[in-house]
Amino acid sequence: MYFNYNGVWAGGHCVMGTQAPATNWYFAEGSCRSAFDPYICIQNPEAADADVKITYMLGDGTTQEQTLAVPPNSRFTIPVKGVLGEGDDAAHDFSAKVETTNGVSIIAERPMYFNYNGVWAGGHCVMGYVP
Repeated sequence: MYFNYNGVWAGGHCVMGTQAPATNWYFAEGSCRSAFDPYICIQNPEAADADVKITYMLGDGTTQEQTLAVPPNSRFTIPVKGVLGEGDDAAHDFSAKVETTNGVSIIAERPMYFNYNGVWAGGHCVMGYVP
């Protein structure tokens, strides 16, 4: 996918698709520091609501949780800065676990757009890890 993120950060990224939905997805990294915009995208391909809990494991050793319902046969995008805020410290670096609490299988990915040190603009996207 090629993009011009908010009209200022141009680039492109690609991500491998998943073989199947799952009830647990893990993400190794993300950042809510200035000049980084992370998202968590959740697709619910099933016919029932997916009750989702996201556990953000922060770089300062604390955690924060978010819960939401993703309607059937739909996709939902979470701007992570809207949950964790923005700051240039360890508390704004994160790993995440995205899980359903009602057994509905989902698909989760984590796109992130950035302008690193004002020099390298771009983005990347990863599928979560399924154990």
